[in-house]
Amino acid sequence: MELTPDLINILKSLVLDPSLNGAFAIFVIALINEITGIFPIGLAIAAPLLFLNSAVTPLFYMQLLVFVSLPFALGNTISSLLVYWLAYAGGKPAIDKWGRFLRFSWDDVESVKKKLHGSWYDDGIFLILRSIPFLTSLPINIAAGIVRMRLINYIVITFLGTVIKMMITLGLVLYGVLGYSHFAQFYL
Repeated sequence: MELTPDLINILKSLVLDPSLNGAFAIFVIALINEITGIFPIGLAIAAPLLFLNSAVTPLFYMQLLVFVSLPFALGNTISSLLVYWLAYAGGKPAIDKWGRFLRFSWDDVESVKKKLHGSWYDDGIFLILRSIPFLTSLPINIAAGIVRMRLINYIVITFLGTVIKMMITLGLVLYGVLGYSHFAQFYL
């Protein structure tokens, strides 16, 4: 996926002027990207904040949560179920067959399984991994299926972790923009 000027303008309008139509577009983008996993789309969605010309208010943060992070997390969660299910149902034969395309081997799965104990602690680890910005979720989806995480736990953790990840990503970009503007105001 190439970031053309048209795509950049579309993303700018989705993020800087949040709306229901934009939320649906972000939902669809997340659906497609989670399956293909070819681009760090969370960062691309946050990038338009670099062009922010207005004040950052609590209302704007709420709009980012409702119209950007929540639809992104919903699309991401729904489409990640495909990979989770394939890993859950396919197990070792599926990983052996398709692992070269996913850059993931059965040895990787075994090393993860050794570290898990089947307790709430494991869910906490998955939530933390889901919440880390710029960390790809494909290996997490596969690992959750392979270790046979309960479906409801997987859905809740994936949704919450993705919301947290997006809010952190958006916050880091906003912090960078505000930090630079403050620096530029006083030192340039």
